[in-house]
Amino acid sequence: MGRRANHRAWSGIRVAPQCPECAEDWGDVDDDSEGLDPLRWSARSEPFAGNLALFRPLNVEYHGVEGATIHVRREDLGVRQYSAGALSSHADYLFGRFESIFQASNVPGVITGFFLHRNSPHQEMDIEIAGNMPHRLLVNVFYNPGNQGAKFDYGYRGSPSYIELGFDASKGLHRYALEWTPCEIRWLVDDLLVHRRVLWDPTPIPHLP
Repeated sequence: MGRRANHRAWSGIRVAPQCPECAEDWGDVDDDSEGLDPLRWSARSEPFAGNLALFRPLNVEYHGVEGATIHVRREDLGVRQYSAGALSSHADYLFGRFESIFQASNVPGVITGFFLHRNSPHQEMDIEIAGNMPHRLLVNVFYNPGNQGAKFDYGYRGSPSYIELGFDASKGLHRYALEWTPCEIRWLVDDLLVHRRVLWDPTPIPHLP
């Protein structure tokens, strides 16, 4: 959740309903001691709708244990005037803690972040920082009903929330995390809780891998 200007209206952080499935006994899946494992990650080549840049694998520069640098370049690619980069996991995950340590861009028009995403039906949870607002974190949830394969790629969309970070995310590395359970979603920055959403407030919690 984010800060409110009118503190008299603040009712505190809502407590998520407790359920057995909310136990946080998550084991590590990726061993980050050896950096990004190409068997688990790959550079995307397909853009998302509305992107002004095409994703190109050449724009992802791997640095072993240090992770990777993702470049944005101005170049004429016919249908786009820019290229960018993105990494996607090969595996699907259902609930857990997902985190990344990164330094955001401060270039207007560039979005830095990471998210969980699926299609059919479309469900998504986001951590994003816009280049023109590197002091703010944007979080969002997209939800569509149905089971695996349901052709629902529209529907319930949680209104985006902005959280003031208190620092310039483009000036250094910070740890951003998303904790996803059947009962709630929590967003953390440098291990501090900055926002949470509980079941049906304002969207259902994504329930598919």
